[in-house]
Amino acid sequence: MAARQWKKVLCDVDLYIAVACLACLITIAFVGVFMRYLFNSPFIWQDEVQMTLFVWVACFGGSAAFRSGGHIAIDLVVDLFPKSIQKVIDVLIWFITAFVLGFLAWNSLGFVCQQLEANRMTDVLKFPRAIVYAPVPVCAVLMILFFGAATWRKLHEQEVGKDAD
Repeated sequence: MAARQWKKVLCDVDLYIAVACLACLITIAFVGVFMRYLFNSPFIWQDEVQMTLFVWVACFGGSAAFRSGGHIAIDLVVDLFPKSIQKVIDVLIWFITAFVLGFLAWNSLGFVCQQLEANRMTDVLKFPRAIVYAPVPVCAVLMILFFGAATWRKLHEQEVGKDAD
C-alpha cells in the first residue's frame, strides 16, 4: 500500500471504528430481539454492550463528521453578512465550539480517571467502566482539531475565492 493510502486509512480510523461499532450494535440488537421473542432466552449482557457501542458510535461518528465537515451547520443567517463578517463569525463559532468540547474533554477525562481509580466494573460482564467512556475525551479533542482544520480550510477558500474575483 502506498504512503498516501496508509495516510487515508489512518485518517479514517475514527470512521472505521464508528462503522464497526454500529454494525455490531445493529447485529446485537437484532439477534437479541430474535433470542428474546422466539427462544425466550434473552442475552443478559445485551444492555451493557449496546450502551458501550452506542457511546463509541456517537463519539467516533462525531469525530468523523467534524473531520469531513458533515456536522450540522445553519448558515442561513451568517450568509447574509459580508464576507469579512462571516470570517469573524466562523472564528467565533470555532472558539465557542472548542471551549465547549474542551470542557467536555477535561471533565470526561476526569470521569474516566475516576472510574479507573475506583476500579468500577460493569454489572454483568465485569469489564472496566472506563472502557465505556474512554472515547469521549479522545474524540472531543479530535473534534476540536478537525473543526479547527475545517474552519481554517473554509477561511482559506474564502481568501482564494476573493482573489479570483
